[in-house]
Amino acid sequence: MQLTPATLPTRETSQTLRDIFRDGSCSRLEGLAEFLPPPDRALVIAYIRRASPTRELAAIAGISDKSIRTRLRTLIARMNTPSYSLIANNLNKWPRARRDVARALFLHGLPLKVAARHLNLTIPRLKEHRAATLALLEGLTPLPQGEGPGVGLLLPTPPSSSTQATVAPTALSA
Repeated sequence: MQLTPATLPTRETSQTLRDIFRDGSCSRLEGLAEFLPPPDRALVIAYIRRASPTRELAAIAGISDKSIRTRLRTLIARMNTPSYSLIANNLNKWPRARRDVARALFLHGLPLKVAARHLNLTIPRLKEHRAATLALLEGLTPLPQGEGPGVGLLLPTPPSSSTQATVAPTALSA
C-alpha cells in the first residue's frame, strides 16, 4: 500500500460534510475521532454531536467559516482512509517507536519534518518506521463496511506464495 496521489481520497470518494449525517457514519467517525489530536477531536465531536453549523464553530474558534469547513473535510477524509482505521486498531500491538511514528504521520497527519522534530528522530529513521508501518498494513485487511464495531476489526491477509518468494531471508530476521 503506497501513499500516492492515486490512493489519496478524492472529492468524489470523500464525504461531504452533510453526507456524514445522511449515511449514518456519525458513530463510526466519533469512534475514530478518539485517535485525533485534542483540538481536532474537539472540532469533529462538536460538529457531529451538536450538528453545530460551521458558522458557530468558526465564531467560537475565531477563524473563518471556510477554514473550519476545509479542516473538517480534511479530517473526515483522513478518518475515512483504510490506513487510518487499520492503524487505530493495531496501534497498541506495535513497539513504542513505530506506534509513535504511525500516530504522528497517519493519525495526526503531521508532515515528516514536523513529526521528526516532535519525536526527536532523524528523517531517515522516521521513513524506516513509516515503511515498516505500510508493510504491516499490507498484511491486514479491514472488515467490509458495516460489519464489526465502529472502528472495525482486522483480519489477517493470508500470505500468497508470490509474496513469500520475494521476501529476503535478512528481512525476516529484522
